[in-house]
Amino acid sequence: YTSLGDDSPFIRSAAADVIGEIGNKNSFIYLFNALEDEDNVAVRQRIVAAIDILESRVNGKPAPLNTESSMMKSMRILSYQP
Repeated sequence: YTSLGDDSPFIRSAAADVIGEIGNKNSFIYLFNALEDEDNVAVRQRIVAAIDILESRVNGKPAPLNTESSMMKSMRILSYQP
C-alpha cells in the first residue's frame, strides 16, 4: 500500500495493479485515497482499473470492459459531498 505513494509513477501504477489482483475488500480505501491524491492521469487510470478488478473479484462479477465509464464512476464517488 505504501508504494501507492511512491515518487515514481511506474511504481504507483504497478502497486495499483498488484492491489487489484491480490487485494481484499479492505484495499478499496487505499485505492480511493490514492486516486484522490494522484495527479498523473495514466496512474489514475490504472488505479481505476485496479478498483474495477478488485470490485469484480470481491463481488464475483466480471470486470467492466470500458475504463472510461469506470473513470467517470470513480470521479463521481470522489466528488460526492454528503
